[in-house]
Amino acid sequence: YEMCLEKMFIEIEKIPLSNPVSLQVKDAYLCALRGWGPSGYLKERIKLLRWKTNDRFLELEEIEIDVYRRFNQSAASSVGTDAGRKTIKFALESEQVQPQDLQSLFDIKSVAVRLASRLTGSIEEHQSSETIRSLAALESLAELSLCEGEYTEAFRLYLIIGFYFMNGVDDDAISISIAPQREKSIDSSDVPHPYKFVLALIEEHKLHASCLSIESKDVKPVEGRSPEPAYEAAVCLSKAIKGEAFSPIVALIQL
Repeated sequence: YEMCLEKMFIEIEKIPLSNPVSLQVKDAYLCALRGWGPSGYLKERIKLLRWKTNDRFLELEEIEIDVYRRFNQSAASSVGTDAGRKTIKFALESEQVQPQDLQSLFDIKSVAVRLASRLTGSIEEHQSSETIRSLAALESLAELSLCEGEYTEAFRLYLIIGFYFMNGVDDDAISISIAPQREKSIDSSDVPHPYKFVLALIEEHKLHASCLSIESKDVKPVEGRSPEPAYEAAVCLSKAIKGEAFSPIVALIQL
């Protein structure tokens, strides 16, 4: 599974951000990462996606299918027919999946180190990258942090994504937010915001204080060893948080 994940990332990391499929292939890689990770996180992900909504949408159904397959892997369970989806939905709602959690199918730390090797250098270099590589590596590390139950670290990585990789808040948005309250039309959509679950993450794991100030630990090299890519990546991300311009609340808004 580790070899498959590495090969998949090698195949997508050079895709330009300008390519319309760049975000789709990133999301496909993240789906594999989640689907092969610990089943406990898949169940928690479903809980986060269901936060304050009863709607059903594609990402939720795909993760439900991943959970079902982990406990009932067979050729038949791989067929994504409408009838199969209904069977899986019924099984999950009836709690017919086994209660015990399954471990990750790959070594999480090993995959994290491979991904971190793509994040050496400065955050500005990654921010100006024209390929999906840096964004995909950052978001994948955030997913792996969630798999390990490291919620503050995952939130920190999502804030870095929001601050350095998402469009800035424009003047029109600011003027609307500070204007007197008035009725506003809400554009309803069947597809939820891709990072809405981060708000659920804040609520579920009491990360509210991190929205105003988030600490970044000093990263020190191991004595007697030359700096490794994972260490260099840790330094890069630490500096990104410590930058004078960095603001957690602005990062969250942009995300």
